[in-house]
Amino acid sequence: MPDETVPSAATPDSTERRDTSSGLVALGCGGAALVGVLVLVVTLAWGSWGATDFPRVAPEEMAGRAFQRSQEAHEIMGSSGR
Repeated sequence: MPDETVPSAATPDSTERRDTSSGLVALGCGGAALVGVLVLVVTLAWGSWGATDFPRVAPEEMAGRAFQRSQEAHEIMGSSGR
């Protein structure tokens, strides 16, 4: 029966190749995701480097503003805030 072939031990099993390739695909996807996250972090860090243009306000003035906003919120909600 020459039509029948017997697999030899030298040829790898097809499931073995499939497992290896799916593992490589998963590793590649994980690596691509890691690179994407690193690019995002570096971009955000680069953009915020030296961002010191925030307005300087005295602590007493900020406390006064916070108290005023709190009082306004209590008046809107209808409570005395005390």
